[in-house]
Amino acid sequence: MNDTELTEAIAGYLDNHTVFNLATAGPQGPHAASVFYARRAFELFWFSDAGTRHSRDLARAVGCAGTITDNAEDYSKIQGLQLQGVGEELSDPAEKQTGLETLMARYPFLSEFTKGAQAARMESISIYRFRPLSITWIDNSVSFGFKQTLDFGS
Repeated sequence: MNDTELTEAIAGYLDNHTVFNLATAGPQGPHAASVFYARRAFELFWFSDAGTRHSRDLARAVGCAGTITDNAEDYSKIQGLQLQGVGEELSDPAEKQTGLETLMARYPFLSEFTKGAQAARMESISIYRFRPLSITWIDNSVSFGFKQTLDFGS
């Protein structure tokens, strides 16, 4: 697969899935959390409470990783992404707005949370961004253990 095909395969996979299994590490050790995401290019955005364990881990400014995958009963049908990069809470108002708009474009139901009693809760939720350093495409339909990595540099 050339770089263009790899880029298209990864983008298509991201567009056809909704849950990023985020892995962090902190004082309590490793941790995983599943978050709804939306993408802009290859950056992933999600919202979360700043007090959650994964959010506290990300505040320590260490790298994080994650996966996006299907459940497959047949090993030859396993496909997915392994992501490595940096996750961060967005503090700049313009970046937060971009993240929120990206999420709302993908999940229109979120507009319901901007009105009424839920609006105050949404105001207290933080927007996060994952910037990939690399994304590895896993595709056992090509061959057992097939992997190809798109590297974004450091």
